[in-house]
Amino acid sequence: MSHFLFRTRTVAILLPVLALCAISVPTAASEIAACTISAWSNDTDPNGLNIRAGAGSDTAIIGQIPVGGEVSITGAKDGWFRIDQAVLIDYESDETTDVFAGEGWVSGRMLGLVLHDDLHAAPSDDSPVVARLFHEDAEGNIGGADSFGVSRILTCQGDWVQVEGTFFDTPLTGWATRTCSNQVTTCS
Repeated sequence: MSHFLFRTRTVAILLPVLALCAISVPTAASEIAACTISAWSNDTDPNGLNIRAGAGSDTAIIGQIPVGGEVSITGAKDGWFRIDQAVLIDYESDETTDVFAGEGWVSGRMLGLVLHDDLHAAPSDDSPVVARLFHEDAEGNIGGADSFGVSRILTCQGDWVQVEGTFFDTPLTGWATRTCSNQVTTCS
């Protein structure tokens, strides 16, 4: 009978341990913040912005985006942005040329976009406003959100994007939504 009790206790102890082992461990893919935004390449390298196989400069280069090419962003990880498409738009002729299709990664330091309205502390309209992107100087010159110079895109969540940049020489970091990747208008 003692052998039976030993086996029962062993099973009782091992079952919770086995259950814990069965819980899936988060994968690298689960660390990717999902989003749906667009931006353009502001890389001045004549060879274009490198598209990489993964989120990091140590991964293989799988393509390039010409200067000014626009990207569709689907996720972010560690300052890198997952894209599923890149196009080059000729705004005079309104012609679009596909330059990349499939999954690739680009650095947020090499992306630009235009912001609207306010910068928030978190990705929510209900979060505190870090800065109102409106400025009027002593001479009556007015500047709006398109005067915010994006130095890098940090991450994204849904249709929100966290950016770092300057607004009339004031460094700012915050979250914005309703961004614009059109380089000749503000998408208003």
